[in-house]
Amino acid sequence: MQGEERLKLQERIDSGDIPRRLSPFGEDDAMIPELSVGIRQSGRVVAWMCLQRSPVASDAICYRSLYVDPLLRTANGLGPIVAAEAFQRHASSDIAHERPKGVFNTHHRARKQMNFVQKRLLPCCFETYALHSSELDLRSMP
Repeated sequence: MQGEERLKLQERIDSGDIPRRLSPFGEDDAMIPELSVGIRQSGRVVAWMCLQRSPVASDAICYRSLYVDPLLRTANGLGPIVAAEAFQRHASSDIAHERPKGVFNTHHRARKQMNFVQKRLLPCCFETYALHSSELDLRSMP
């Protein structure tokens, strides 16, 4: 994805049309473009899953920012199709020898994502765990 297409997506992210946390442009230096997946419809990017080298697990790839355009979130199952293609690319790549594990994070309030994880991913996982985090805005400290 380059030039004008990238600018259009960034505009949709900046306007809030696409959640910032699902941006395909985060952490470009860790991104693995040859394993990441994008789907176009009529020349427009409508779905993606970006893969990146895990910064904390040297033997893992992070599956991040799975996004499907809201107009296409129907029973057609684009999310599982995009994820399956990313899994296949990872498994058949040379990178799989150095990083054979995949990490998939899901926010506990993202109901559709949690359903996807429970239905499609859990049967394939050898380990799952819940991670709790907290945020502190130091600017609000007295």
